[in-house]
Amino acid sequence: MHFSPTLLRSTARIVVITLVFCGVIAQLMANPQGSGQPLSPEDIVDLLKGDVPSSYVVTLVRKAGISFELTPEIEKEIRQAGGTDALLATLRELAPKVLRTVIDTSPNALVYCDGIFQGQANSQGRLVIESLKPGEHSFKISLAGMKDFLQQVTVEAGQETTVRASLEVAPVAPAIQYLTGKWHGIAVQDKPQNHTFPVTMELKGESRGTIDYPSFTCGGSLEFRGVEGSTSTYTEHIHYGKGNCIDGGTLKVSLAGDSLHWDWSGGGVTAVAILNPGSEVNPSPGSGRRITSIRLPSSANIYVDVDPNTNKVFTSGGASGGQEVAMIDGSTNRVVATLGTGSGAHVNPVTGKVYAAGVYSGSIYVYSSVDGHLITTVKAFDCPVEATVDSSRNVIWGGAQCGGGNDPAFRIDGSTDTLTSGEIGSGGVMSKIVVNPATHVVYVFAGSEGGEGKIDPGTLTRAGVAFSAIVSAINPQTNRLYGAAVSGSGVEVIDGSTEAVLATLPVSSPGPIAVDTTRNRVYVIDNSASPPTLKVFDGATNSQIGAMPLSPGDSSATMAVNSNTHTIYLLVNNNSVASLLVLEDGL
Repeated sequence: MHFSPTLLRSTARIVVITLVFCGVIAQLMANPQGSGQPLSPEDIVDLLKGDVPSSYVVTLVRKAGISFELTPEIEKEIRQAGGTDALLATLRELAPKVLRTVIDTSPNALVYCDGIFQGQANSQGRLVIESLKPGEHSFKISLAGMKDFLQQVTVEAGQETTVRASLEVAPVAPAIQYLTGKWHGIAVQDKPQNHTFPVTMELKGESRGTIDYPSFTCGGSLEFRGVEGSTSTYTEHIHYGKGNCIDGGTLKVSLAGDSLHWDWSGGGVTAVAILNPGSEVNPSPGSGRRITSIRLPSSANIYVDVDPNTNKVFTSGGASGGQEVAMIDGSTNRVVATLGTGSGAHVNPVTGKVYAAGVYSGSIYVYSSVDGHLITTVKAFDCPVEATVDSSRNVIWGGAQCGGGNDPAFRIDGSTDTLTSGEIGSGGVMSKIVVNPATHVVYVFAGSEGGEGKIDPGTLTRAGVAFSAIVSAINPQTNRLYGAAVSGSGVEVIDGSTEAVLATLPVSSPGPIAVDTTRNRVYVIDNSASPPTLKVFDGATNSQIGAMPLSPGDSSATMAVNSNTHTIYLLVNNNSVASLLVLEDGL
């Protein structure tokens, strides 16, 4: 008997299909309650390629369950095999769920997972992390005076994981005698031979310092590396004029009487000098330094915020249509992407998300602060113009306009990115919304009609405040609110618990305000000065400790600070050109 090749191939295919299908059915028969081996991606692809209808695969999946999470790669493979949207939706629904991960450690310890800050343990040493993905995770738990706890932990799907971290006392290092003072002199470089150039340097009594090369128009900071004998070693980081100088050089210095022996090397070049005490240049007391200026699109030049964990800076538009979010790399000071629609954007550095208002779309857009991709869209109310973040609770508060004289605020759960409140009336036109992560109270300025008010996070009702300022910056570490007085003169310092005005910072015409929570410093633009000036205040004493003039014609919008790098970001418009000024606090 003779069989055609076509018939043989068809018969073989039917046999394969039958074997795959029967294997899955046999598995279900042996475990009719769905308690047996769940289906793998390969099982599902084999069924689909074997011409089993996608609708029947849904039935099999619901009976057997699945053993995997639907990643973009697996979704693509299943689609290519013929999987329908209904099948993919079922796979997402049935994907193994991870229960919470519980950290049991010392009170107030800081918890990091895969390099991302997750939160601080409570007074009982407990922190609960919700919904970590299954698999290997790296945990670091830190507390001042204790050794860091480092451990690889496997998080199993559908199970609660407990990490018990017993912290040990860290050995006390011998006290380091840091060099302090200012020096200047002429250095001799070996390439080209006998090339000389001036150097000015300041060491600030801690593990840091600054250095400038006036003839090269470059300079930056010094990072302390250690002491060996009488020689201190620093790594040099160039912040301005990067194209003119070698970045990352090694500097060794040692005292020689009142002078300083200076020895630099890097990039195959060496230079030496004997620096004399004092400075040839007399900088303004407490002045900062302009590192660079970044040109911005006109659609992203009203709001600025920064994620200190990813060192990414985000600028966004104001309360109008066609606004966008721009992402700047803080290490290169370059715009690396325009993410999409967004106004009044703010960052949750704990979750690595950026929340931006969509105005006429009526939505809040959620972007990644790591790579900028759009994570999801949350439908809200009216015309959202700004989002503010309570990072301690992972709650986002939005403010909208188009509310007919009673513009609403609203609340979003940051863990699910879903709306969790109705409209909360502001009493006027929504102009500013900011939340205090220390008390979770939301402050809303609703123009001349509604004035400054607050929203109780428990009752979701609005009430008046005991002060007259418009709150625009908060230090949750000290529970201090900062806002320009309604009179237009001075910045009020307000106790976040009692609402008592503790002090007034002497700024005649306040502009943007920002806080470095690590250093407890407050930055305020004084528009009454000519040119406008950035003033620096000590948050502990409320006294001015420095100032930095801007350029004539600079009109500032908003300001943010990276409290890890102590870099200040200020949005300005000058002659219809929008720029992001990158400034360094040189104190």
